[in-house]
Amino acid sequence: MDESIARDISEHFNVINKLGEGAYASVYHCISLKTKKEVAVKVLPKAQMSEKEIALSVQEVEILGSLDHPNIVKFEGIKYCESAFFLEMELLRGGTLMNLINSRKLTEQEASEIMKGVFEGVAYFHERKIVHRDLKPENILFAEPNLISSLKITDFGLSSNYSYDSRLDTKTGTMIYMAPEQVLSNFYGEQVDIWSCGMILYMLIVGSHPLYEPDDDTSSYTWKLKNVEWNFPDDFPPLAKDLFLRCTAINPFLRYTADLALNHPWITRKNSVIPKTHLEDVRNYHDKLKMKTIIMECLILSGILQQQSPEISEKYKELLQHLPRTPDPEMSEEEEEFSPPKKIQSLNTETKSSFLRTTLKTKSFLTVPMSKFGPSSPTLSRSNSNGHLRGIQTTKNKTMVILKREKK
Repeated sequence: MDESIARDISEHFNVINKLGEGAYASVYHCISLKTKKEVAVKVLPKAQMSEKEIALSVQEVEILGSLDHPNIVKFEGIKYCESAFFLEMELLRGGTLMNLINSRKLTEQEASEIMKGVFEGVAYFHERKIVHRDLKPENILFAEPNLISSLKITDFGLSSNYSYDSRLDTKTGTMIYMAPEQVLSNFYGEQVDIWSCGMILYMLIVGSHPLYEPDDDTSSYTWKLKNVEWNFPDDFPPLAKDLFLRCTAINPFLRYTADLALNHPWITRKNSVIPKTHLEDVRNYHDKLKMKTIIMECLILSGILQQQSPEISEKYKELLQHLPRTPDPEMSEEEEEFSPPKKIQSLNTETKSSFLRTTLKTKSFLTVPMSKFGPSSPTLSRSNSNGHLRGIQTTKNKTMVILKREKK
């Protein structure tokens, strides 16, 4: 320690020993002369810091001072001296998560409990529009040895405030834990922290990084981020794999949030439904809406064909036999006969059109019971691609399907 720094720190703390050292800061185990309390003191030497680094340190102080959560290191205060800044924080005696990963193989239960603590801390500061940008096992510590529940997220030196209408653009962090958009694109948001959580999750189970290898350099690792391929050991827990893949979606907007992760069955350890992202919900809604419409058309055709010649009906049944069945608990048996929608949509357009032309030559309307469609079915009032289906009129118990004959 520099002589001037040693002199300044001794005015406020009794230094016990050095705990660790970073790029421009060192951390010491100290006793506060004022409170007599054991603390960790992060020493930031002014002479060795650029203006940018000083600005980051001030930002770290402001952010830490605004946070109060069981899974985030507690900030006690700051001392401004001529030689350095002294950040006073709670003393964490249990070592880093990286030390734990290297020391032994963790059980699945332990890995799940650790990730729950990480996600709870991340959810807390994301709610306050703060992104950490440097989540990694070295920055996750334990307040007490052998006590997983004492997990604390530390080192907010690269953290930043963000808003939903302005994205971050500084390429900063530890590369092997950085999300693709953090390395490869100009803008990113809080989703980069979720990617880092995915990396940590994998390491807890396997004991090694999912992408990085010792002989990788910046160029080779960047290539891996552009061409991501995940490899999982045979004993990788299926639910943990599902959560990992949701945290490491290449598209950041398809990535999980910390709140969703906390409700994932691998974290809750309950036999519950896997939560969907907002985009997944939107896609599922549109898929179901599309399916209802397709099923309605198929049921209408089926009803028509029952009134037509056996030859046409048999051809239609033969066509449906080529569709693999996809069971869906939300469908009735009648609806399931025509699933899945993607397979129905993929049928040759000419084939479907020929059936429509044949069946609609002799009938101008058909009544179908409302129970065929269910109360949540979408209202269909449109012409199909061939102009045959004019629309649907509903009465109390029945739906009248208005059909238009093909013009010769």
